[in-house]
Amino acid sequence: MPRPRKGVTFANLHLVDSYFQNAIKLNRLSTNKSIEHLGFMYDAKEAFKALPIINWKDSTSKKDSLLQRKEALQAWIDKYITPDKWQRCLLTLRQNKSRKKLKLRRLDIKIDVYLAIKALAKKQGLSMGETIYNLAKPKLDKLYKMELAKELQPARKK
Repeated sequence: MPRPRKGVTFANLHLVDSYFQNAIKLNRLSTNKSIEHLGFMYDAKEAFKALPIINWKDSTSKKDSLLQRKEALQAWIDKYITPDKWQRCLLTLRQNKSRKKLKLRRLDIKIDVYLAIKALAKKQGLSMGETIYNLAKPKLDKLYKMELAKELQPARKK
């Protein structure tokens, strides 16, 4: 059974807002290159820019502006975002929440480096993260040990 549709809430307002802001900036919303669709996406970008701004200075108007932004963003999503793009947004938010909870970070590396680490990890029976750590830890220990030894040496007079 599919998850029930979850809309924009105060809890996810900032995350949904920044997700679609980045999607617009990187042109990830548009998959169809027809003239009509490109015009529709241009309208979506302009409508997004016109969403109400949140007033962070005054606490009373902050609540009102948050509510206005939330409702306007939901209306914008309902008009311009397809259900599959909305699900992709929610999936990304869940993945980011999980990564944060597990204290994971993403690392972008070239394919040849990836393949080398993957092969080494497979041979050692470790995860790729454990393999990278095992390669880096001795080098870091050696560097810090040398730096610490230099700092602890008494200053020589010339």
